[in-house]
Amino acid sequence: MLILPPLKKLEHLEVLSLAGMQTVCDGFVNEFVVACGHNMKELVFKDCVDEAIAAFVETSGELLKELSLNNVKKVGHSTALSLARSSRNLLSWDLSCRNMTDEAVGLIVDSCSSLGKLKLFGCGQITNVFLDGYSNPELETIGLKMSPVLEHTWVPDSPEFPLRYSSVHPSL
Repeated sequence: MLILPPLKKLEHLEVLSLAGMQTVCDGFVNEFVVACGHNMKELVFKDCVDEAIAAFVETSGELLKELSLNNVKKVGHSTALSLARSSRNLLSWDLSCRNMTDEAVGLIVDSCSSLGKLKLFGCGQITNVFLDGYSNPELETIGLKMSPVLEHTWVPDSPEFPLRYSSVHPSL
């Protein structure tokens, strides 16, 4: 809460990372959103334990282009509903948490038609129900066991291209 007064003076603030700040509380997010939320385009809550993300999204979701909820422990149904209602312009979303269901993620993806990238690292609860059910054909989903993360990585077929520090000799 001590950082809130100086942040309120930044009238044109568009990006704020609160990553790793374990003391972020609902009161801070609510006051910040009222004061500065109208300009925010990116707000990172990585490794926070705050539950007021839904309030921020309700207020400023239409401005969001990217959202990282990576490892935010209490992201759940209310955040999903807020994102589905208010974040139609979201292009990239890093969920990478373990609390949203297939249905919640599907609701967001189906509602945010401009969403192009969804990161789901560590989201073991997301199943083929989601992967086979959402309606956004342009969405790139990465980070699940079922998705090939290294799909576009080129690996040489023959030893004529040894790794730089490889013990394989090029003449072999």
